[in-house]
Amino acid sequence: ITLPYSDNMITFEFAALDFIAPEKNQYKFKLENFNEDWVNSGNTHVATYTNLDPGTYIFRVKGSNKDEVWNEEGASIQLIIIPPWYMTWWFRSLIVLAFALTIYYVYRYRLNQALKLHTMRNSIANDLHDEIGSNLSNISIFSEVAQQRKGTAHETEPLLQKISEYSQVSMAA
Repeated sequence: ITLPYSDNMITFEFAALDFIAPEKNQYKFKLENFNEDWVNSGNTHVATYTNLDPGTYIFRVKGSNKDEVWNEEGASIQLIIIPPWYMTWWFRSLIVLAFALTIYYVYRYRLNQALKLHTMRNSIANDLHDEIGSNLSNISIFSEVAQQRKGTAHETEPLLQKISEYSQVSMAA
């Protein structure tokens, strides 16, 4: 018997085939994976179960006649309760996969942000290096020109002023 999880009540009715004194027939039953021991129900020939968890069960029943001779083989029937969709292995696998993909994409996003930051820093460092290199070249050229024109102060003063400006810009960078 296969039942959906929403069918939350099942009743088994059984009978012993001794009709001489049926009121003296005795019964024992158990639902494997639910009952650990046999349930002695006396002459009651009904077993009811409610709210069974999803899974596979085997209902077993034994009966005796009026002389209390038990049928040890008994009868059995398999019962399968189908789990709801959110308790299936494939749904749980999808949840694990979605979680793993989320972590992977967060990791990739953070890695891309770190790479962008690293690229920006390298670009700024290259620009500063180029600017400072250019300023040092200008300082070197102006100082050589100033050394060649040592004679008059009015000729060397603008050159010394430019050397001072480039030096201050390089130090500020």
